[in-house]
Amino acid sequence: LQEPWPTQSSGINAEYGGKCQPGYFAEDAGSASCSACSPGTFSANNGTTECTGCAAGQYSDTNATVTCSACGTGSYSEGNATICNLCRPGSASAKKGSATCSICSAGSSTEGTRGAVSCTTCTMGTHASVEGSATCSICHSGSFSNATGTVNCSLCDAGSTSESNATSCSLCVPGSYADTAGSPTCAPCGKGTYSGKAGCTKCDRCSAGSYQDLTGQTNCSLCAKGSYQAQEGSTSCTDCPNNRTFTTYRAGSDKMQDCQGPMLSAAEEKQTVNYTDTATVEFTASTSLTASTGDWLLRNQETPVSEYYVIKQGRSLRSARE
Repeated sequence: LQEPWPTQSSGINAEYGGKCQPGYFAEDAGSASCSACSPGTFSANNGTTECTGCAAGQYSDTNATVTCSACGTGSYSEGNATICNLCRPGSASAKKGSATCSICSAGSSTEGTRGAVSCTTCTMGTHASVEGSATCSICHSGSFSNATGTVNCSLCDAGSTSESNATSCSLCVPGSYADTAGSPTCAPCGKGTYSGKAGCTKCDRCSAGSYQDLTGQTNCSLCAKGSYQAQEGSTSCTDCPNNRTFTTYRAGSDKMQDCQGPMLSAAEEKQTVNYTDTATVEFTASTSLTASTGDWLLRNQETPVSEYYVIKQGRSLRSARE
């Protein structure tokens, strides 16, 4: 092994005027021997009494160095260096002999590489929010980046969302919603609500006379005949009173008052006639009912004696045979 401080065996070198040759030094001018400069130092002239440390950006890794070497690209050194250090991730050096590495600006990185020569701009869908980022981070769900070199990802608007690493946002599909900007997902509409179009920021409540007992729906269902619902945002309808003895004569009823008269068979409903003019309906010499505009006349032809009913607006069904 080479000694760190080898002594020149020939002592004073006559070739250099009886003085120490470059790469060596002697503290005393009249010394009979010279010592080699240690790594990290050099001596370029003869007759040196002390070695000089390598400047920043240079290095010397051997004894008796006459000149220090410049650090290569992607590395740097401070003074008196015996080796050059690779630039850490998030910094780079494009020139030889660099005393420091340049920090990557926000929106760029070295992609995790040590000893980078230059910084790389972040691709779309990623960002670097601070200087000296080792890597670019992907945009999280609910955000996006549609340009290179992005510092901060943009939040998706309310009513839309995105997957991670996105370059754009997508509208929430019908039946779902996102009520705030940057929502990571679109939430399904709850029971009793719906959204009928894309990009909703909230779900609408089912109107009175309708219901929805499922989630993620695009519309509500009307209450069937024989039931009603007076409240908005309902998940079911209420049967007419008296164990469905009374009924409604249309779907989508929104109040109990729509429950009128006994339930009719399909055959009876087919005989329903909507009167448009005031009229008197004669049944017998002693029985008659008056039908007015908006009233309904119902006739059951399946019984031996025809039965007629008149439904007065806002009143219960009455029988002509009462």
